[in-house]
Amino acid sequence: MRPAGRKRRARGPRAERLPGLSRQRARPFTADGWFITGDLGSVGAEGLVRITGRAKDLIIRSGHNIDPAVIEDAAASHPQVVTSAAVGQPDAYAGEIPALYVVLRDNTPEILADLHAHMRLSVPEPPARPKSIVALPALPMTAAGKVDKPALRRDAAVRVTKECIGALPAFAGRKVEMTARDGPGGRMLVTVTFAEPSDDSESLVEVAERLLSGFPFDHKIVFPNGEARR
Repeated sequence: MRPAGRKRRARGPRAERLPGLSRQRARPFTADGWFITGDLGSVGAEGLVRITGRAKDLIIRSGHNIDPAVIEDAAASHPQVVTSAAVGQPDAYAGEIPALYVVLRDNTPEILADLHAHMRLSVPEPPARPKSIVALPALPMTAAGKVDKPALRRDAAVRVTKECIGALPAFAGRKVEMTARDGPGGRMLVTVTFAEPSDDSESLVEVAERLLSGFPFDHKIVFPNGEARR
């Protein structure tokens, strides 16, 4: 029995959800009836639609959206670049910063330096200029024949973790392996594995925790005895 004077709140009709859509994507259409595909593109003066990428590939730097195609188009204009892909590299301050992966005709320090200079001049927006450029023999590809950007984002996370940990004297000379995978909810998990036991493992964990806590990914630290620390 309800207490006296307490009114029952009226409920409106329940919103219908389409199968397979999360609560955030319960409405897959725009207000004027267009289906949201997640593609990025533009419409030219002649009415042709040009697809440039996917919304999920956007690099979000301190809340600012950066289209990877802007970076990739600039890289393509360099005569030494065979192909390229721009992804977000995890950053403790900005969340993400642009990183560029390229396949070069000739991979030399001089050409890489020239490409850095080329990108500074060719990318008009300073926040979109890549912080790092990594030359690979080939870019990872999906079964559908497209560049595997999730794999490149994982590689970028491993690289930035190695830079942070490798720069500290406490980790000098230690054998450490780092891997990254996509965890639950799409959040990345970086695992740092020490290959050898250490008497100062607790202090190493504390240092690693402080280093990695600010990055937008989860992390796990593992020692040879199988003990995992977060």
